[in-house]
Amino acid sequence: MFSNSFMSIKTLQVMPARYLFIINPIAGGIDKQLIEDFVAERAQQEGFGYKIYKTTGTGDEKQIGQLVGDYAPKVVVVSGGDGSLLMVSRLLKNRDQLIGLFPSGSANGMAAELNIPAIKGITIAARRQSLMQCWELIKQGRHRNIDMIKINDHYSIHLSDAGFNAQIVEGFEAEGGRGLMGYARQFVKKMTAKKKRFRYHITVEGKRRHGKAVMLAIANARSYGTGAIINPEGQPDDGVVELVIIKNLNMMLLLNAAASIVTEAPGYHPDHLEVTSCREARIRFSKQLELQVDGEVAGRIRQLDIEVLPGAVKLIC
Repeated sequence: MFSNSFMSIKTLQVMPARYLFIINPIAGGIDKQLIEDFVAERAQQEGFGYKIYKTTGTGDEKQIGQLVGDYAPKVVVVSGGDGSLLMVSRLLKNRDQLIGLFPSGSANGMAAELNIPAIKGITIAARRQSLMQCWELIKQGRHRNIDMIKINDHYSIHLSDAGFNAQIVEGFEAEGGRGLMGYARQFVKKMTAKKKRFRYHITVEGKRRHGKAVMLAIANARSYGTGAIINPEGQPDDGVVELVIIKNLNMMLLLNAAASIVTEAPGYHPDHLEVTSCREARIRFSKQLELQVDGEVAGRIRQLDIEVLPGAVKLIC
């Protein structure tokens, strides 16, 4: 009796874990061959199954969705920036798969928010070290249930906005730029141009208010990819989103924003910046404004309907 039981235990087979790696080849201007080689090396040494999908910008969501259904990975690992992460998050919202990150985009704001190291460094050795740090996090599998924010027909998990910053993102995409230098060029260009304020009307939980602003952010996190904090009290898994109204862009606000990268204590004056937490809201603008969602241009809008989807994405961190 004991012998038979022992034999049945010995013959149990455990299926190797399956990973799906989504690689954006052009994100951040970083050669992704290093990442492919790293994955192959880890798979050989650790004995897990994997597939790699490289995005092309055409039909990616449909193809990734089909691959997730057919292959049924335990974890989907995203190699790219905030835009790549958002695409995969849309596909996996309210599903069992975990999302891991190899942050390697022009902007890695959500990775920074969750203290996941970006794949960077001048030498290959430095980048491999970052990859290994990320991989160790992924293998541990600890995750947070991150909120998603529905904004009209779009979804966001990080930071979206209308007005000044969205204009910068629009110019950045039109220029075909990559990296922080491209963003900085657009920032200087827009900052030196005349900044027109717009009127906004916000309805939150039946209460209405209005005013003038140069930018309005829908923030599920604390800081942009640059590290500048815009939403000091934000948490991506607290079930609420913050509406951050930038009333004026002046030197004091910019200095506070720059200092927040180091101090993490921006100390914004209420005359310059106002924050409201909510679960849903409607915002109307006096004119059409550019909208960006997690670093991607999302067109021009006059109204935003906002709703929080609590804990919709399982993100390893």
